Amino acid sequence: MTTHVVLPAGPESWLAATRAGNLLARQGHQVTWATSAFSGVVAGRAVDFPAGSIVIAGPSVPDGLPGVTPVLAEGLKGLTATPVRPIRIGVYGSGGAPYNHAAAFAAMGFLTEFLFAQDIIAGALADVDMLAMPGGGGRAMFGQLDPLGEDGCAAIRAFVDGGGMYLGSCAGAFDASLVGDGFVAACPQQKRLQMINAAVWNSGTIWMGLQSPGVGVLHAAVADPHHPVTCGLPAELDVTHYNGPLYVLRQGTVGGASDAVGLMRVTGTAAAFTPAENFLGDALAPPDWLVSGAVDVRAYNAVAGGFGMGRVVLFGSHPEFGLSLDLEAWDQPARLMANAGLWQAGFVGPDRAERVPARMAGIRVKAPWTSPADTAERVEAVAATARALLARDATAQDWLSATKAMSTFGESGPAIWQRNLKGFDRTARRIGAVLAQLQAMVAQVPDGPARDGVEQAIRYAAPSEWNNDFGFEGVLQQLDRAERMLLKAGAGFGAALPAFEHAYDHLDDSPYHLAVGSYLSAAGVFGNVLLLLQMQKDRLENATFATVPGPVLAPVN
Repeated sequence: MTTHVVLPAGPESWLAATRAGNLLARQGHQVTWATSAFSGVVAGRAVDFPAGSIVIAGPSVPDGLPGVTPVLAEGLKGLTATPVRPIRIGVYGSGGAPYNHAAAFAAMGFLTEFLFAQDIIAGALADVDMLAMPGGGGRAMFGQLDPLGEDGCAAIRAFVDGGGMYLGSCAGAFDASLVGDGFVAACPQQKRLQMINAAVWNSGTIWMGLQSPGVGVLHAAVADPHHPVTCGLPAELDVTHYNGPLYVLRQGTVGGASDAVGLMRVTGTAAAFTPAENFLGDALAPPDWLVSGAVDVRAYNAVAGGFGMGRVVLFGSHPEFGLSLDLEAWDQPARLMANAGLWQAGFVGPDRAERVPARMAGIRVKAPWTSPADTAERVEAVAATARALLARDATAQDWLSATKAMSTFGESGPAIWQRNLKGFDRTARRIGAVLAQLQAMVAQVPDGPARDGVEQAIRYAAPSEWNNDFGFEGVLQQLDRAERMLLKAGAGFGAALPAFEHAYDHLDDSPYHLAVGSYLSAAGVFGNVLLLLQMQKDRLENATFATVPGPVLAPVN
């Protein structure tokens, strides 16, 4: 019987299996991704393997696979699988919050880089297999679409039509959806990006014809367990939602698009959820919540479809976010992203390799390497500014009242103020630990794109004249931004703000919003520093394993 090596991908092992599969593919092994459950004979007895497992042509595999134990199996039955080739994922960097996507994809072993709108307009999508469009910045979809303009949107559409994948979350999902007239009137170029027969259900009159369901943890159910993107997921799971779209299908609306498929639907809310109706201190009951209506109509919070030769995967919710206020510790929902990447890896195309984006090519690690020490000093300065702000008594401040300090994740504004400001010290310690690891690793690896990528991530500064709405910035640039926001929050500490009409009013001058109020606050930017450095650590580890073959051993069962 033919022998294969299986890397089982269960609830606790899918991430390690995905990463190992991608790294083995980069080494040149024949790797496939099982889109069905299957069985095999292991040491003379029948064993069942879950969908999503990685299968390698055996009977041997390199030793030292990170975090996974290979299983030697014969006589595989019921296996449906697609090949895994090395693909490159471009994460949009000209607006929004790209770091969670980038860190997650790098941890999964995918080749990952940031792309600005200028890169896309210049033709950079020809060198990637997927474009990931993240959640939005302060100007949401405006901030993402304006830098692209008609030319950039047309380039993305042509990329997908030719076989690429577009993956969007929240604002990035709105960008490619069927939307109302108010949205198109505000962002006419969005019409060029409508690539799926799925329409935004949560329309309204609040902003651009849209209405937020709320922020926090939703209960969701897998609507199509046979779709590649939901491969291996449990029937029910929790996922973080952050104002994004919910969907109904509108088949036959978009020329060139296949029928859309609902992947997950909303089934309820967790305790760690604030409906939009209660953002500013109201206490409306569930029957009056928009999200309750979404449950009633069985609205989807994840959809997929084909466009031309390519694929579109949209998440109204945020699988790249964790299930808590600090958005850390992503788990099962992120498997949707891994599956989307593995699905795209089955397309016929060139095998990709690590590379340095042209605009960063002049930034290289040089001896003596001082960036970790310089960065650690700046990290401590930002944390000290946060400590000073926390030490001030904010209990009677107008901007921290229930009608002006936005509630999210079921927590009040004052509780979020305390928790997130205290979190700066914890994040600073974690950043310090990653910097120390990077210092040791860089000294041990040869010159190459992943090695220089650490310095580029720290030193690169997006040009100020681009006027990006957040988006990708280097570590030192982000630390400067976080410190400015904290100092501005301190300077406005005693201010009385006008009555709020919307929860995100005064995003740029409310001390609460500036310091802690969302993933766009100083606390969120500081957390992005950790994500970006973790991404570089994973890139170094991936490159080291993929380019330095270890001993080839038969696995021990």
